[in-house]
Amino acid sequence: MNPFRFWRWLRQTERVDELRAALERVSGDYSELLDDLQDLIRATREENQ
Repeated sequence: MNPFRFWRWLRQTERVDELRAALERVSGDYSELLDDLQDLIRATREENQ
């Protein structure tokens, strides 16, 4: 989902359950990617020291 579209939708929505469900979907989809990015950042820092 485009972050700008998401932000616009977030400002428009007042339904907390809908927001919670959307955030759970996003965090579920991206949790593995975020873990990989953290590992990559950690490895890069170790190489640069």
